[in-house]
Amino acid sequence: MKLQSQPKDKPLKKAVHTLRKDLLPRLQKDEVQQSCLAIGTA
Repeated sequence: MKLQSQPKDKPLKKAVHTLRKDLLPRLQKDEVQQSCLAIGTA
């Protein structure tokens, strides 16, 4: 992983932080909603 070889790379570190804190929880929430929708329409 590039972040491990260059830990002081600020833009990369910020992007990883954004992914972990913002996009992953949003993706998980969307998956839960889709599964609930699929169950409701079945």
